[in-house]
Amino acid sequence: MSLRTRFSLLFLALLAGLVASLLVIDHLQDRQWLSLARTQKAKHEHLLRELLALRSESTRQFANDYGKWDETFSFVTDPTPAFAHDNLEAALPTFRLDRLWIFKSDASLVYSVAAPLGSPAPGPPLPATALRQLFRQPTFSFFLPDPAGLLEIHGASIVPTPDSDRHT
Repeated sequence: MSLRTRFSLLFLALLAGLVASLLVIDHLQDRQWLSLARTQKAKHEHLLRELLALRSESTRQFANDYGKWDETFSFVTDPTPAFAHDNLEAALPTFRLDRLWIFKSDASLVYSVAAPLGSPAPGPPLPATALRQLFRQPTFSFFLPDPAGLLEIHGASIVPTPDSDRHT
């Protein structure tokens, strides 16, 4: 075998080794990038869940607290403008609420208000049949599409104060 042939074979072997090394490095970088992307996605998802929980905590607290209040329970049977103004309308900015609906158990609307105050009162967020199904649960939470964006809804049964487990 001539020297020229040997050098050509050596060159081809080195070239093949270089190409194989580059392919291995590329594969390892792809795996590392995918691992970093998964980690970053998991961090973003966790952060989004935490932000949603933090953002919705005041709404959830409002639904839970006002739903266990004797005065709210009385308001459902006898809606008075004074109670609505002093307690419900005043709660909109405090609890960062955009809209508020109060229904009877048969899904008939008792009261609704929107922020900023003076805005037209919104209609029910769902049809009466869907609301009656929701009202079978003591509390509920879900999202609905809205022209203004995504609407997060939290609800709770309105019960007398002694019924902290929401059985009535």
